[in-house]
Amino acid sequence: MEGNFDSIGTPVDVPEYVTIVGPDGATVLQTIKTLTREEFITAFGGSTTVPETAETFRGIPFIDKIDLPLEDKSVPWYEAAHQFGPYNLHPEYCLDWNWESGGDTDLGAGIAAPMNGIVMYAQDAKGTWGNIVQITGFMLVEGKVKIYTWMGAHCKTIDVQVGQIVSRGQHIATVGNANGQYAAHIHEQWAQGIPPATAYPSNKAYEWLHPINVYKTFMDEDTLQHFLVKDGV
Repeated sequence: MEGNFDSIGTPVDVPEYVTIVGPDGATVLQTIKTLTREEFITAFGGSTTVPETAETFRGIPFIDKIDLPLEDKSVPWYEAAHQFGPYNLHPEYCLDWNWESGGDTDLGAGIAAPMNGIVMYAQDAKGTWGNIVQITGFMLVEGKVKIYTWMGAHCKTIDVQVGQIVSRGQHIATVGNANGQYAAHIHEQWAQGIPPATAYPSNKAYEWLHPINVYKTFMDEDTLQHFLVKDGV
């Protein structure tokens, strides 16, 4: 499909781009390839630089902090792929969050937006993915816009819409099991740029980020470690 950004000032017609329109009529960009920062900003009719005093990018609040996608941190979560359990076959750029009680005990638990951003994908991707929510956020670094994208899969419910602006910590979905294919858990992936929601980190066309490294940048390491292990293991 061709992208058309006339409504925001700069027409872009490149087969790799797709235009999606949010419920409020605002144009939101999704893409089937990684965009450079310059391509993204050009597509949105903007400049390659943003004043350091800016608080938003195209009306979307900049990332101020990144947090775990766990709505209720008082329950004992752990990162299941670190255990010799059913989710330990992931490549290096995925995390699976589960309750220590295991099974479907966390089915329906709340998932929170890990950062400020805009919902780029919110639907059932079918197959082994199930319901997916994808959020893209923007960080202002020395006047340049740095783009982060988070994806959470296997959701039971999706409680946001494409084009919706969300804040860090806001409820966005609930933990699911991909229609009964797995024990309930949150599968998450991070990238710089905007990969397709169903792209897997084995696809090296995109700039994948290890979630732990993303969180280490914004969280106290002892706090993060508390959620990465089960029963102190």
